[in-house]
Amino acid sequence: MEPITEETEEDVTEDAAKMAHDIWSGWMQYMFTVTESDGMGGELIPSQLVKRWMRQMITPYSDLSEEEKESDRNVMRDLALVDYGGDGA
Repeated sequence: MEPITEETEEDVTEDAAKMAHDIWSGWMQYMFTVTESDGMGGELIPSQLVKRWMRQMITPYSDLSEEEKESDRNVMRDLALVDYGGDGA
């Protein structure tokens, strides 16, 4: 494995920041498919989604359903595709 240099660290940081933005952007795109306009420039989130997301955000990962865990695993699989350089080991 190659030593981490300042340039490598900057590349990794930049790749991770891009992935964080892509995850956030994807989430926001999804959000706007499930919300309704309030007619004044705002968006309303259906109460059943608010309840579900509030439950999920306070639930430890180990207590999530398998479907919820798989959703988180998919995010990590996407993160694993980031090219961090080095020899792939």
